[in-house]
Amino acid sequence: MKYKKAGKILKLNDKEIEFPNEICKVLEFNGVYIVFIMDKNIFPIHNIIAVNADGSILWRIEDVIKLGSPDPYVDLYKENDRHVWVRSASGVETTFDVYTKEIIDQEVRR
Repeated sequence: MKYKKAGKILKLNDKEIEFPNEICKVLEFNGVYIVFIMDKNIFPIHNIIAVNADGSILWRIEDVIKLGSPDPYVDLYKENDRHVWVRSASGVETTFDVYTKEIIDQEVRR
Protein backbone atom coordinates (compact mmCIF):
# COMPACT_ATOMS: atom_id res chain seq x y z
CA MET A 1 0.00 0.00 0.00
CA LYS A 2 1.24 3.44 -0.80
CA TYR A 3 1.51 6.13 1.82
CA LYS A 4 2.35 9.82 1.81
CA LYS A 5 3.39 12.07 4.64
CA ALA A 6 2.70 15.77 4.73
CA GLY A 7 3.50 17.64 7.93
CA LYS A 8 1.48 16.00 10.70
CA ILE A 9 -0.67 13.97 8.26
CA LEU A 10 -0.09 10.39 7.14
CA LYS A 11 -2.16 9.41 4.11
CA LEU A 12 -2.86 5.70 3.67
CA ASN A 13 -4.95 5.22 0.50
CA ASP A 14 -7.88 7.59 1.10
CA LYS A 15 -7.47 7.67 4.89
CA GLU A 16 -5.74 10.61 6.61
CA ILE A 17 -4.30 10.21 10.10
CA GLU A 18 -3.18 13.29 12.01
CA PHE A 19 -0.37 13.02 14.55
CA PRO A 20 0.39 15.52 17.33
CA ASN A 21 3.75 16.45 15.79
CA GLU A 22 5.40 16.54 12.39
CA ILE A 23 6.13 13.17 10.82
CA CYS A 24 9.88 12.80 10.39
CA LYS A 25 10.05 9.24 9.06
CA VAL A 26 7.76 6.32 8.22
CA LEU A 27 8.90 2.69 8.05
CA GLU A 28 6.61 0.27 6.25
CA PHE A 29 6.24 -3.36 7.29
CA ASN A 30 3.62 -5.55 5.58
CA GLY A 31 0.53 -3.58 6.65
CA VAL A 32 2.18 -1.90 9.65
CA TYR A 33 3.47 1.67 9.50
CA ILE A 34 5.96 2.83 12.13
CA VAL A 35 5.69 6.62 12.43
CA PHE A 36 8.53 8.67 13.94
CA ILE A 37 7.41 12.15 14.97
CA MET A 38 9.29 15.25 16.06
CA ASP A 39 8.78 18.99 16.04
CA LYS A 40 11.41 21.40 14.71
CA ASN A 41 14.40 19.40 16.00
CA ILE A 42 12.64 18.78 19.32
CA PHE A 43 11.91 15.15 20.04
CA PRO A 44 8.68 14.72 22.03
CA ILE A 45 8.48 11.90 24.57
CA HIS A 46 6.96 8.66 23.23
CA ASN A 47 7.47 9.73 19.63
CA ILE A 48 7.16 6.39 17.81
CA ILE A 49 3.69 5.05 16.98
CA ALA A 50 2.62 2.01 14.92
CA VAL A 51 -0.60 2.07 12.90
CA ASN A 52 -2.20 -0.41 10.54
CA ALA A 53 -3.53 0.25 7.04
CA ASP A 54 -6.88 1.38 8.50
CA GLY A 55 -5.12 3.99 10.63
CA SER A 56 -5.79 2.22 13.93
CA ILE A 57 -3.03 2.51 16.52
CA LEU A 58 -1.41 -0.89 17.08
CA TRP A 59 1.05 0.24 19.73
CA ARG A 60 3.02 3.19 21.05
CA ILE A 61 6.72 2.89 21.84
CA GLU A 62 6.06 3.14 25.60
CA ASP A 63 3.95 -0.06 25.29
CA VAL A 64 6.98 -1.91 23.89
CA ILE A 65 10.00 -0.51 25.74
CA LYS A 66 9.95 0.36 29.44
CA LEU A 67 12.87 2.68 30.23
CA GLY A 68 11.99 3.69 33.78
CA SER A 69 11.54 7.35 32.89
CA PRO A 70 10.03 9.01 29.82
CA ASP A 71 12.62 9.41 27.10
CA PRO A 72 12.30 10.59 23.50
CA TYR A 73 13.64 8.47 20.67
CA VAL A 74 16.13 10.03 18.29
CA ASP A 75 16.47 7.46 15.50
CA LEU A 76 15.06 4.27 14.04
CA TYR A 77 15.62 2.00 11.06
CA LYS A 78 14.24 -1.18 9.59
CA GLU A 79 16.57 -4.13 10.20
CA ASN A 80 14.54 -6.69 8.23
CA ASP A 81 10.92 -7.61 7.43
CA ARG A 82 10.03 -8.01 11.13
CA HIS A 83 12.49 -6.05 13.24
CA VAL A 84 13.01 -2.36 13.89
CA TRP A 85 15.95 -0.77 15.71
CA VAL A 86 15.35 2.36 17.82
CA ARG A 87 17.63 4.59 19.89
CA SER A 88 16.51 6.68 22.85
CA ALA A 89 18.04 10.05 23.75
CA SER A 90 19.63 8.42 26.81
CA GLY A 91 21.49 5.91 24.59
CA VAL A 92 19.32 2.80 24.93
CA GLU A 93 19.37 0.94 21.61
CA THR A 94 16.63 -1.64 21.18
CA THR A 95 15.71 -4.05 18.40
CA PHE A 96 12.23 -5.55 18.56
CA ASP A 97 9.64 -7.41 16.51
CA VAL A 98 7.02 -4.96 15.19
CA TYR A 99 4.27 -7.62 15.20
CA THR A 100 4.80 -9.37 18.56
CA LYS A 101 6.63 -6.47 20.35
CA GLU A 102 9.21 -9.02 21.54
CA ILE A 103 12.54 -7.38 22.38
CA ILE A 104 15.31 -9.06 20.39
CA ASP A 105 18.27 -7.05 21.66
CA GLN A 106 18.86 -4.09 23.97
CA GLU A 107 22.08 -2.26 24.79
CA VAL A 108 22.98 0.97 26.54
CA ARG A 109 25.48 3.14 24.67
CA ARG A 110 26.54 6.54 25.84
